[in-house]
Amino acid sequence: MSVAGRLQKQCVQKGYLPGLIFCAYGRCMNKDLIMVQLVEAIFWFDEALQAQLSAKGWDTISRRQSMILANLADGETRPSRIAEKLGISRQALSQALAEMTARGMITLEDDPDDKRAKIIAFSRDMEPMRQDAVEILNGLVT
Repeated sequence: MSVAGRLQKQCVQKGYLPGLIFCAYGRCMNKDLIMVQLVEAIFWFDEALQAQLSAKGWDTISRRQSMILANLADGETRPSRIAEKLGISRQALSQALAEMTARGMITLEDDPDDKRAKIIAFSRDMEPMRQDAVEILNGLVT
């Protein structure tokens, strides 16, 4: 069951009104809040992507890793910008990038414009998974 689905079930079990479907930390929010709907949509896409990648034989990746890869696929290569977009510290991102590098998912290269910085890139080994992910995501939106 999805995170959003589990949260919705918790609200129903607690007897909250049907319009209140998102519970977190004992508080519920109205389902009409666009922020809640956007978070649910992100979780839905990520869970659908993960399930279909797993069905194709790919190893499971964390939601954080998935969001990093999504930013990378969208053209964002600077770690500081990805950390900012995900709302996580640079240290947390560095830890995730180290794990992803060790798994052969990404490479970290010197930034030609700033020798102090690095640029993230998909590893060559990642190309088949990236192609499968693009195919899956295109299928989810059509």
